[in-house]
Amino acid sequence: MNLDVQAEVSKAGFDTVADYFDHNPGITLRELATRLSGIAPIILLHAFFAEARRKGNVRAAMMDTFVRTFNAQFPFGWSWRIGSEQWLVMLADWSSEVLTSGQAFDYEQKVNRVIDVCREVKIPEGWKPASIQDAFVKELFQRAWGE
Repeated sequence: MNLDVQAEVSKAGFDTVADYFDHNPGITLRELATRLSGIAPIILLHAFFAEARRKGNVRAAMMDTFVRTFNAQFPFGWSWRIGSEQWLVMLADWSSEVLTSGQAFDYEQKVNRVIDVCREVKIPEGWKPASIQDAFVKELFQRAWGE
């Protein structure tokens, strides 16, 4: 199995892992990894966050991963019929992905604040973010991140 993420991303026609993610908004991490031959999602996520750290874009990487995790958990968008337990599962999955796979342990307080904000807000019925440019995603992270 080829674990060279940058080589696979380059073969797909992108200069960086972030470019690859940016040109495929809202697609789940699993699908992104599937499109690259032999790259496991955890390895792709690790490379994405390593690059984000080098470029000072960790917040954007967190937002991007949040959108992708949401879309994996709720492929048809949000509905209150789903139940708040599933929302909490999604938040736990996202937290685990960014802190463990993304190795963003030094951002644990920020991640916890995003989760706190998410637990306080009413999610709009039918909400399905397409990218980090989604107004609700921006609002959540602005309230949590404070920048």
